[in-house]
Amino acid sequence: MNDHTTTLAPDLEAHRLLAVREVAALLGVSVRAVWRLVSAGRLPAPVRISTRTVRWKLAEIRGYIDNLSAGDRK
Repeated sequence: MNDHTTTLAPDLEAHRLLAVREVAALLGVSVRAVWRLVSAGRLPAPVRISTRTVRWKLAEIRGYIDNLSAGDRK
């Protein structure tokens, strides 16, 4: 993530929107891999902000990561 990122209040942090590069960094994969996961239906679909801009809800990405971790425990 950017070094100039400010800390948000917890209620606002849950509504934060992430760019594809941020999602890729959180997951430790390439940008291309993020799009493959979306196409396969394994990663939540992004929210369209404009015709050329999409973002992911941080809460949904955290949920995806939590589900991955839960799968490891089974």
